[in-house]
Amino acid sequence: NQLSSVLHWEADTLVMVTSISTPQGDATLADRITLSADGKTMTQARNVSTGGEALQQKIVLVKQP
Repeated sequence: NQLSSVLHWEADTLVMVTSISTPQGDATLADRITLSADGKTMTQARNVSTGGEALQQKIVLVKQP
């Protein structure tokens, strides 16, 4: 199995593209990570592509007091 990630900034969004190679096939994960203006909410939007299929996932983390 082989995994590699490339990260870069697009304005205030951290973009991470990960390529995964396995005997079962290849996959690409594209993450866009943002922080709210008040610094209390981080959102990760993920697109996964594998085997000709794609899915989206959204994770929202809220800072607790």
